[in-house]
Amino acid sequence: MVGQPSTAPFRIAIVGGGIGGVVAAIAILKSTPEGVPSPFDVQIYESASAFAELGAGLSVTPNAIRALEMIAPELGASFREVVGKLGKQPDVWFDFTVGELKHPKHSSIFTTVSGPGAGQSVHRTELLNKLISHLPAGIAHFSHTCTNYEKTAKGITLSFTARDGSEAPEFSTVEADYVIGCDGIRSNMRRSIYEQRGLDLAKQELEYANWSLWRGIITREAFEKSFGVTDHEKMVHCGYGRHILHYPISQDNMFNVIAWVRDDDQTTRAGRTGPWSEYLDHETMLKDFEGFTPECIRLLKALEKPSRWGLFMLPELKVISDERIVLIGDAAHAMTAHCGAGAGSAMEDALVLATLLKTMITHTSHPTTKQLAQMTEIYERSRTPRGKQIADISAEAGLIAEFAGSKGEGDDVEKIAATSQVHVRKIWDWDTVGALKSAVEELKACW
Repeated sequence: MVGQPSTAPFRIAIVGGGIGGVVAAIAILKSTPEGVPSPFDVQIYESASAFAELGAGLSVTPNAIRALEMIAPELGASFREVVGKLGKQPDVWFDFTVGELKHPKHSSIFTTVSGPGAGQSVHRTELLNKLISHLPAGIAHFSHTCTNYEKTAKGITLSFTARDGSEAPEFSTVEADYVIGCDGIRSNMRRSIYEQRGLDLAKQELEYANWSLWRGIITREAFEKSFGVTDHEKMVHCGYGRHILHYPISQDNMFNVIAWVRDDDQTTRAGRTGPWSEYLDHETMLKDFEGFTPECIRLLKALEKPSRWGLFMLPELKVISDERIVLIGDAAHAMTAHCGAGAGSAMEDALVLATLLKTMITHTSHPTTKQLAQMTEIYERSRTPRGKQIADISAEAGLIAEFAGSKGEGDDVEKIAATSQVHVRKIWDWDTVGALKSAVEELKACW
């Protein structure tokens, strides 16, 4: 029996206001047709003093764009506004070449990975700002760092404190019927779930990915001084234990540059236990890429203020929920960035979770803890394997670009080309409609 509308909305607290949290809020609110009162009261609690995104460029893969458009056509339109003109290669993800001068096939493109809409990239902050414009006024609360939660007869009580140096939070505690934790790779919500459930905290700790990376943004003029005016602006330059990639952002006016260095002996890590970044001089950066082509060296020299970042990820988590609480995005499956698929995975998470929540609330306006726990378990069964798939492919893509692929590709560019053409499509070609249908059917079978 379908539940009757309740005068009290179903309260959802979203912990974390990055791209994943904002898209989740929009997805839940957009699940109700325009002009019809929403059964949801959605609030976002962000630890920072304003919406903000770390990093610069973001390569948005076809599956992510599909998720945005399924959430609401206007999100797809907003994304295209941020992308602007599609440039010289709208369907090219990356051209692959070899950056190592000692490799006999250096400087020549040996494969191009492409697909419909695969070549779309944005500046993270520009995309976040555009997404924020779809949020209702007054639902975002800043300087709220969630420290813990407590289960109550009425739902969940979240406790908040201010981040160091921030003003006191507006609320010290908040009541919610359901909580979505998307507070990033260092998630307090994840740790709280493991503590509350008596699980081994070590199972949810970050793992060093054995990579550091140099990153920065340069102007189009600087890029063209390095490579000339070319149709090939999205490139991966492969190397031995290192590689460089670049692609245009900010409507093709700027370029995002990332230079990866393998750190298997963890010398660069130097004992650090979580993600870090530091500004260093050009000499230190260029030493990491001695023996690369002159074009690549000019590109790195063009970075005005090189910063080096340590890359961490999560192990495969067996648990990402606690009845009325669930984790999405990096809080649940932080991964390497080699396929540019982390943000897209969070968008898929948001779509699946919003669909299940809407289906549940249509059935009963205020579900029991048991019903919500069943729904959350279905979400986990849908998304946990998918998150692992994307994470595994992303890590392997980095190894392949550094002549260390697990299938023995080595520095054989023909073998690298064959693998590169196949594995990324497992990310792009996910059956979004089929996954949603399966999850909804499983939920309805519980009634």
